[in-house]
Amino acid sequence: MLAWLSHCDDLTDKKVCAYTNMDKPRVSRAVQALVERGLVTRTPSARDQRVHELHLTRDGAELLSRLIPEAQDWEAELVATLNAGEYRDLLNAMGKLERQLERIG
Repeated sequence: MLAWLSHCDDLTDKKVCAYTNMDKPRVSRAVQALVERGLVTRTPSARDQRVHELHLTRDGAELLSRLIPEAQDWEAELVATLNAGEYRDLLNAMGKLERQLERIG
């Protein structure tokens, strides 16, 4: 969720659900935990008071700046065993699964 917040200017709980295929209760719990840790702010939208906008705090951005390189290193180590063709096939298979998730929702 922190990564999504770093890339989207107008992220809401509803958009997180759509982007991640997570259900609303799970997203709500995750947002609440991030707010309690001071990593995210959740404020009513100026356009629609029923909607809450999510934003990274300075602490959230700092944590993310440390996590991204660690995640990239972990991913590189994980896929190092694959040759280029196997890696391409993996990405294609993951893309198919994501499209199927969108269809079956």
